[in-house]
Amino acid sequence: MHIEEKFTHNDNFIKEIFRECTSIATGCDYCYGYGLRKNYKVESDLVLLGVMDAFNMFEFDGNNLPVDQNIQLLAHKHPNTLFVVFHPYYSSKSFKYSKNIKFVHWINNCAGIYNYSSVEPVLDKDVKEIGISLNRQMREHRLFLTSYLYGLQLDKHIKISAVHLDINKKADLMSYVPWDFDNNTECRDIGIRGYSRMYADINKLHLSEPYKMLEGTTSVPIIHNASNFNNTLRHLYRHSLVELVTETLYDVEEGMLTEKYINSVYGCNFPILLSSAGTVQHLRNMGFDMFDDVVDHSYDNITNPASRLEAAVQLNMHLFTNKNDTINKWKLHKERFKINAQFAKTKFIKYLKNRTLNEFKHAIK
Repeated sequence: MHIEEKFTHNDNFIKEIFRECTSIATGCDYCYGYGLRKNYKVESDLVLLGVMDAFNMFEFDGNNLPVDQNIQLLAHKHPNTLFVVFHPYYSSKSFKYSKNIKFVHWINNCAGIYNYSSVEPVLDKDVKEIGISLNRQMREHRLFLTSYLYGLQLDKHIKISAVHLDINKKADLMSYVPWDFDNNTECRDIGIRGYSRMYADINKLHLSEPYKMLEGTTSVPIIHNASNFNNTLRHLYRHSLVELVTETLYDVEEGMLTEKYINSVYGCNFPILLSSAGTVQHLRNMGFDMFDDVVDHSYDNITNPASRLEAAVQLNMHLFTNKNDTINKWKLHKERFKINAQFAKTKFIKYLKNRTLNEFKHAIK
C-alpha cells in the first residue's frame, strides 16, 4: 500500500514531511490524502496514514464514512499492525481509538504555509472599517458571530463577509446554533435581533465567492491561499486593523490551525480568535506574538461556546469603537507585525517540521 491521493492544495510542506517519515520507516505501508478507504491491502506491520483535514471530513469515493472511522476499521482488522496517524489538530489527548493507533501532529494542509514565503505583510495601511470578519462556509459559530455583530450594530465598524449565507432564510437562528444559552439569554437575544437585522440589510453583506467551485457544490477543487490572499484579501487587510478570526473548528475540544489565522498574521491585524478554547495559548506556545498588551484574550479559557464568543467581542469592543486609539496602537506596534510575519515564514515552519519528526520517531520506537 503506497498511495498518494490527489493533492489539492498546492503546498509541498506536509508532503515533504510525510516523505521524510516514510524514508525513516523503510518498508512501511503509507497513504496520505482525503480518500482513506477501508479496503486497502495492508502488507506491513507499520502503516503511516496522513490526514489533511478534520476527521469528520467524508472521503470522496469510498464507503462514505468519515476518515477516522475508516482508520478504526483498518486498525480492528489488523490488530498486530501499528497505525501512525498524522493529524492537524492541536491536541490528541481526548482521542479514544484502538491501542494500535498512535497520533502525530502536523498542520492542516489548507494552510499552505510554504506558499506564503513570497507574500509581503500588509504594512501600508489605509484604514476604512477598523475591523474585518471574513466568513465563507457559514458554520454555526460564524452565523452566530455575524448575527451578534449586527445585533450590537458593529457592522458600522467591521467589514463582514458571509459568502455562503442562505439568502432565503428558512429557519430561526437558534435552529442552526445548538448552544446552551440558559445562563446567557442576553447574548442569545442580541444574536436573534442581529439575525433579523442582518437579513434586512443583506445587500450590504460581502457575499462574493473568491474560489472557483465544483459545479453544484461549495467544494473547492484547487486552493491556493497565498494567491487568494494577494488577489482577494489584501485590500481588506489594508483597510483594517483588527480581525475577528473565525477558524474552521470552534465548539470542539481539539482545535485546528488553518490559513485563517495565517492570513491575519500577514494581514498585520490585531487578532481576536473565534476558535476552540485554548487556541490563543497554543499559538503563544508556538511563538506567535498575540499582542496581549492590546487584545484581551481572557476569553480563550472559556469553554461555553456562547460565552466565549460574547467575551471575545465584548472585552475588545473598544478596539472597534475607538478608531483613533486603535490606529495609534497599531502604529506603535507596527514593527511587531513585521516580526510576526517573518516568524511565520521561518521559525514557525521549522518548529512544525521538528515537532512532527520528533513525535513520529517517538511513535515508532
